[in-house]
Amino acid sequence: MSDDPLAWSNLSRRRRAVVVAALMALLAAVAAVAYTAFSSAIPTFHNPNFVDEIFESRVVLGASRVGLVAAAAYVLISIVALISRGQWITSVGPLKVGESVRTVTQEAETLRTSLVGAQEAIEDLTLRLRRTERAVTRAVEHRNEAFRQLRVAEQRLSDRQNG
Repeated sequence: MSDDPLAWSNLSRRRRAVVVAALMALLAAVAAVAYTAFSSAIPTFHNPNFVDEIFESRVVLGASRVGLVAAAAYVLISIVALISRGQWITSVGPLKVGESVRTVTQEAETLRTSLVGAQEAIEDLTLRLRRTERAVTRAVEHRNEAFRQLRVAEQRLSDRQNG
């Protein structure tokens, strides 16, 4: 397998189907343009200039239309490929989009890492808090039991002294 994520062998079945469909649509568009170029009537001019003379030929007219469609398809396919690789419009004037995107991506990754660490700390602190609450509850129960025993001992002492 290739390391290139856009290599044919790395594409999913759905993406392969989309690529094949796009190529078939492109071929159909080229065929339609070629057919209309060779089957339609070519306008004639009373005072043709140089450009009119050139485009009066069916072959030249058809070739120029096919070339125009091919150029448009090339531009569209190039844009899609550049966008999918993350290389489209990396700078506009003084603004460097690529660097900003990289910075934001790095910050997001740093924040994700911090969030994972914070979640682990929260889980640890929650566990420690529950242990502490149980310990405090036991200590309060022991204190209450000690006070009860102290009151019983005081009552016995008081009963001995009075009686």
